[in-house]
Amino acid sequence: MNELKRESSNQVDIQKTVNNMKQKPWLIPGILLVILILLMVFRWDYQATKSRETSVLKWKTDRWTGQQWFEIYAPSAVIKRPIPNTEEAANKTRVATNYWWMAVLASGIWFIYSAWYKPWRSKLTNTKSQLDNDKSNLSSPDTNIPQEPKPENNKNNIKYDDLTIPGATNITNSAMDPTLMADLSKHGAIKIAKGAVKYGQWAKEMFDEFGSKIAPYLKDIYANSKELHSRYINGDREIINLLQGKTEKRI
Repeated sequence: MNELKRESSNQVDIQKTVNNMKQKPWLIPGILLVILILLMVFRWDYQATKSRETSVLKWKTDRWTGQQWFEIYAPSAVIKRPIPNTEEAANKTRVATNYWWMAVLASGIWFIYSAWYKPWRSKLTNTKSQLDNDKSNLSSPDTNIPQEPKPENNKNNIKYDDLTIPGATNITNSAMDPTLMADLSKHGAIKIAKGAVKYGQWAKEMFDEFGSKIAPYLKDIYANSKELHSRYINGDREIINLLQGKTEKRI
């Protein structure tokens, strides 16, 4: 029983570690960089030191390769030679150092990518997606809005067959009757004030309420509605009275 609990606890710990790695992708390259730096700090094992009148002699061993080195620190120069003093012995240390630098460079690039570039790129992609969504909301109503309205949604005494309102003439020509345009603009301004700010949402509500015959005039109605709403929020008393007369409660 205790073994099962221990295994379950280990699995939970592993899962937490994996989740932390996903949330902090820079953690692994950061740890690698620290390890590489510590490896370089503790690379050399100094075994003996001897002082002379004008110089200091040191013997050390490369822990990475096991190669022994001899150093002379003089006032005019520092001399470092492998033991034995051969090109092959010197290359062992040189190659190990080159591999260390390559590992540091790779880990550094990985760290920068995980800590800065990847989050920045992700944020940029999300912003671009949001902009694309906003553009799609401004596309034509024919692609985003049902063409046939539901008569039961008509609550403003506007007929679908001839698209008229009390006091306005029927729409039979290409230009909309000014009275009807004004009334629809008031309805549109009220919808904007109630939250239908984006064109796509606003146009769909207008379609559902007044039918597809307003499609050729939607952009003009939307422009007029935005103007009315702007004047309303700026305190234009005439527009306030106009819109409040159109709805029972203040917007």
